[in-house]
Amino acid sequence: MKSEDPIYVLDNNIPIDCKWYLSNQLEKPLTRIFEPIIDDVQRQLLKGDHTRKVFVATPTAKKGSLMSFAVKKATCMGCKALMDEKLGNLCGSCVHKEGEIYMNKLADMKRAERDYAGLWAAAQRIHGSNFQDIMCTGDGCACQFYRRKKVQQDIKMYQEGLDKFGQ
Repeated sequence: MKSEDPIYVLDNNIPIDCKWYLSNQLEKPLTRIFEPIIDDVQRQLLKGDHTRKVFVATPTAKKGSLMSFAVKKATCMGCKALMDEKLGNLCGSCVHKEGEIYMNKLADMKRAERDYAGLWAAAQRIHGSNFQDIMCTGDGCACQFYRRKKVQQDIKMYQEGLDKFGQ
């Protein structure tokens, strides 16, 4: 019931249930490992003040969720100031810096593309394949797969920002 395709999770910003993974996947193996050297593994390792900080991903708006009632306001692409009306992508203070802002956004896009190319080349080296689809598994490339997916999302976000300049 808790399992989901990792690509689907990344694409749809689904938060990971850390508490469930700790109690159902990690608790028993960690207890077996640390029982010989720690008196009360449950109290000292798995529970206590050091485990209280939990990070939960911000949910995206879905039909029927509380986020569907939130209103998104337009912000300036330069200074991120809220804009009352959707007249353009830049506020009055940033209009004269449009070229500079565009070039900065373009530089961000190029940096993300360069990162993706480097991660892709590393995956090709690990798999010894230049012309086939690469599906990373437990061969040292898996974390690179998720980093590539994250950079792909960043590239998409940067492209959407650049497209706003053409409007």
